[in-house]
Amino acid sequence: MLHTIRNRRRRWIAGTAVLATLAGAAAIVATTSGSGAAAAPAGAGGPTATITVQDLIQTDDQPGTLGYGDVRTAYDQLGGTVTWVPQPGDVIRPGHRLLSLDGTPVVLMNGSVPMYRSLSEGVADGPDVRELNADLVALGYDPSGEITVDDHFGPGTADAVDRWEAAHDLTQDGQVQLGRMVFLPGARRIAAVDASVGQTLPSGAAAAVTATTSDRHVVTVQLDASRQTEAVVGERVAVTLPSNAVAQGVITHVGRVAQSTAGNSSQGSGGNSTSGAGSAPQATIPVTISLRHAGRLGALDQAPVTVAFALATTRHALAVPVSALLATAGGGYAVDVARSNGTAVRTPVTPGSFAGGYVQISGPGIAAGMQVRDTSGS
Repeated sequence: MLHTIRNRRRRWIAGTAVLATLAGAAAIVATTSGSGAAAAPAGAGGPTATITVQDLIQTDDQPGTLGYGDVRTAYDQLGGTVTWVPQPGDVIRPGHRLLSLDGTPVVLMNGSVPMYRSLSEGVADGPDVRELNADLVALGYDPSGEITVDDHFGPGTADAVDRWEAAHDLTQDGQVQLGRMVFLPGARRIAAVDASVGQTLPSGAAAAVTATTSDRHVVTVQLDASRQTEAVVGERVAVTLPSNAVAQGVITHVGRVAQSTAGNSSQGSGGNSTSGAGSAPQATIPVTISLRHAGRLGALDQAPVTVAFALATTRHALAVPVSALLATAGGGYAVDVARSNGTAVRTPVTPGSFAGGYVQISGPGIAAGMQVRDTSGS
């Protein structure tokens, strides 16, 4: 049964279009005479294929880029002489130094609210205090459970800050100086370093020191705006990696504002793609895809990939390779069902959906597990 995922601007395989496509594919469909079931010799050692039950997924293949998402800049607010910086590609985790100034660390902490003031006991409540409390607890600086993770900087927070300062060889005064911590979400991968050892950064001015990303791979696709309906948050896609391995991904973000980009002649070069080529500017929508088992991808960055967006799915289809389908003289189609005695029975079938080199077939006597002649090796 065909379950159409969404109405598409184009439908590749529909009604008689399937038949026209298959009839025109002379390289993969053998033309025969006759349309009724009949015994036919099956050539010694002729290749066969099995009729299987599978899901046939029609896709639109689009080029994408494998890299890292969530780009954010880290700023210095302390000032001083840079005495240590990380290297591009390094991953800095919360609680570890992001850089050093005058021999003392500036420490990465987990949070989304940037540090905009010094924090100490008596400071007004706020979300920056809440994320400080959460980090101090998560990093083990509140062993006695004195901190309530809320917006208040209390005695328990001050005690935990003392322990944090001792761990980083800082003066233990229970206060967090403005700029001593940099709050960014989670672990950060260093994409670029804008400061160098020996450089003097101005005090009181926010100076960019590193460009960071998340430490998880994502795929980005600049999808033609006319195909926006193909990308829906939460949908699964297949991603072909530079190694030709296929990874499973999930769409996590679809841009709402189209961007103008130069045309790309490689756009839509995949076998199932409906894309055209050209050099005129195009309106595109950015699509972000997260990958399962992303940790297996190593340090690949800015690598080209191919993303297969699902157009429509035929569930539990009886399917054979297209090379097993025979076009008959009367305009119909058949398969040669192989017998154990070395002959074959030409059996009429009705083609259905086509995807990935397979075609759905149906007809009297057709069942899963049957062997049919396959012309691909002929």
